[in-house]
Amino acid sequence: MIDKTLQRWMEQEARRILVWMPDMTNENDVRIFIGKIKAFQSRFGITDAELARRIGVSSTTISQALNNKYPGKIEDVFKKITEYMNRIGRRNRREKGDGYVETTVAKAILSAVRLTEQFTEPQEGSICLVIGDAGQGKTVCLQQYALTNPHSIYVKLRDKMTPLALIAAINKELKLASDVGLKKLSDELAAHLAKREMTVLLDEASGLDVGKLNLLRQLVVENGCTLILAGNAGLLRTVQQSTARHGNESLDQFKSRMLGVLNLDELAGQPLKDGGFYSIEDIRRLYQYGGIRLTSDAENLLRRIAKTPQTGRLRTCSKIISAIHNTKKAQAGQIKEIHAEDIVGMIKQLGLCVENDLPMIIGRAEEPPEQAEAKTA
Repeated sequence: MIDKTLQRWMEQEARRILVWMPDMTNENDVRIFIGKIKAFQSRFGITDAELARRIGVSSTTISQALNNKYPGKIEDVFKKITEYMNRIGRRNRREKGDGYVETTVAKAILSAVRLTEQFTEPQEGSICLVIGDAGQGKTVCLQQYALTNPHSIYVKLRDKMTPLALIAAINKELKLASDVGLKKLSDELAAHLAKREMTVLLDEASGLDVGKLNLLRQLVVENGCTLILAGNAGLLRTVQQSTARHGNESLDQFKSRMLGVLNLDELAGQPLKDGGFYSIEDIRRLYQYGGIRLTSDAENLLRRIAKTPQTGRLRTCSKIISAIHNTKKAQAGQIKEIHAEDIVGMIKQLGLCVENDLPMIIGRAEEPPEQAEAKTA
């Protein structure tokens, strides 16, 4: 059973100081502190430019501060760095499971990517949509694919990107020019991709409109590359608009290059025997770690959260289990099992939005899995 004092523990963790500000009147103390900053950067692979961006100062400021040559009030810079180092340090104290686990969802996404690649020709590429609400692991899976396949790139898009910003983001990942006009950016991207049969993985693509989809078709697909677009149901609705509507004529060309749609939302609710997701083995591999096992009622409850729309799915489950692992009792080795009631208690204490769905989720979790799946289907 988990602590009933989680809130107190969380408050203590939030206040925990792992790195202290140096005594600014002591030159030796300042030199030691600068050494700690450099060691921190080395450990987490953070460049001067990245550190500057994350704390909101210029790269020049960081360079001068680390060389103890900052002409301004260096104490203010050190305060920002100290706060950032403590935040990252507290985050990395948390017990966490593996970053990537090949679940049934991951296998389906990877299969869709590879199948789309198989139907890509040097003269013409293919398109696949990966549709699903937040928390199903799309991002982790696509990032993993890009890491392990050098012929692919992963780009996370932002809402309401202009065509210029969209192409610049892709070019930046390819280390091409990204700060010139749209025509030059487009020409350089097209020349780079031509007949290279690369795979372009674009995440958070729900904000793309018809015009941007057509631009991607022309620059990526018509140059013999595979295009994978991942987003929520909004992306699918955009693609499914009528091509007879004024302004949507280019969708006909886009759809003709589409190999298919992997709809994670639809498959998540199906029984496993019909190709559905989230087996008990998936749940165990994702959330059973650190020497603490899940009881069968906990497995079923986590599985139900993963299969229920708009709950945060796998992401929410990860937060719950990580929080339980980081209670004092768990860290002292006093917890050997996680029960469904522990999960419910943690959801309430963390104030997760899934709490609103608890009666439905818990009720189904208490049913035998085959009955619950039959009702869902």
